Amino acid sequence: MSRAGHIIIFLVVTVLLFACKKDDAKNEPQPERYGTTEGRTVLVYAVADNNMSSQASTDIKEMLVGAKYMSDKDHLVVYLDDASEPRIYDVTFGCAGKKLQELTPIYQFDTEVNSCTYDQLKWVLQYTVEHYKAASYGLVMWSHGNGWIPVYPSMNEKTYGVKTRSFGVDNSNDKKTGYKMDIDEIAQAINDVGMMDFIIFDACFMQSIEVLYTLRNVAKAIISSPAEVPGDGAPYHTILKPMYSDNNYVEGMVDTYYEAYRWSTSYGILLSAVDCSKLEAFAQVTRPYVQKYKQKLLEAEYVNGDSKPTILDYYWYDYYTGVWGDYCYPDFFDIKGLMMKVMDEEDMTEWLTELDKIIIKSAYTNTWFSDVMSKTYKTVDGKQYSGVAMHVPLKKYAEKYNFRYYAGGYYDTPWAQAVWE
Repeated sequence: MSRAGHIIIFLVVTVLLFACKKDDAKNEPQPERYGTTEGRTVLVYAVADNNMSSQASTDIKEMLVGAKYMSDKDHLVVYLDDASEPRIYDVTFGCAGKKLQELTPIYQFDTEVNSCTYDQLKWVLQYTVEHYKAASYGLVMWSHGNGWIPVYPSMNEKTYGVKTRSFGVDNSNDKKTGYKMDIDEIAQAINDVGMMDFIIFDACFMQSIEVLYTLRNVAKAIISSPAEVPGDGAPYHTILKPMYSDNNYVEGMVDTYYEAYRWSTSYGILLSAVDCSKLEAFAQVTRPYVQKYKQKLLEAEYVNGDSKPTILDYYWYDYYTGVWGDYCYPDFFDIKGLMMKVMDEEDMTEWLTELDKIIIKSAYTNTWFSDVMSKTYKTVDGKQYSGVAMHVPLKKYAEKYNFRYYAGGYYDTPWAQAVWE
């Protein structure tokens, strides 16, 4: 099952016996455990109060294996919200080889918390940077993901009772309906605390230009997938080695992540790392091309006579209209394959030079397993692959009720405002 799976299977993990309770005096780490301005602190923000609860436990076990690659000045702060009350762990070099049951939380919440809110993310970020000072900070956003896509208005208003968003699924409310977080809330929470050296989204569909552009001022680099991420997610037992290195750590994490799936007979992975400092310039360069080719972009047919995508598509809308009717997401096109469809050769050559500037590293297996797209393997066209998705507000979406809602949400994104309007 991928991280985009929507079948709610509540896998309740074994309740751990914690020595730490909700008590201010007991929950504050001792002063000697933090205060350094050396090393690297990485926060894993794991929203697993959903059908990925058991996978979160597995990933933490991997982190305990990978802890051997950390120095004594490094910290991996794990905020875990699963079927039990949320808690925070501090994984260090000294934890290497330990079992999850042997860890004692350094902070334990005594009630359920909705982790898909600006307030909660900011609180955990603030707690992390205040108690584990370092020369470098990273953030792993771990959960389900939908890219820039908001949730259908009928579900938003009638079922969820709150505005629901694009990252995470938190079933902390009594109805178990699943709250989500907007990308601009993530951006604001990070901005209020301080820039990250990198963000990894261990979640599906998050490497879209719309998401990247929204987060351009709060991270130096972002690593994620434009497609589905297998349930196993990032290989934490090996990726912690480049994560805590000093040189080329972004490229190293992409390489290590890719190698974990390279020879796998199951699933596959599509990845890229983007330099956020280049995104403002990229938007300025891309805007004239989008405006020049806008009519072609809005009217072009993206499926051939066999009713299959002619460009690299990570979420095939036409397949879903037959399966889910109104309740499907629009296409997730690779930005490179999309622009190749409409641009002339000279423009394409010039624009590709600019695209290459934002891509630090990209990698892909020849196929990836799509859990949401008929549970089959999809083939990657390497000529079209960049590892970054881009949306086009095609006219065909307007025929369905859901996209009349999506359209407003899309044009509210900073990328659409910078490039499309």
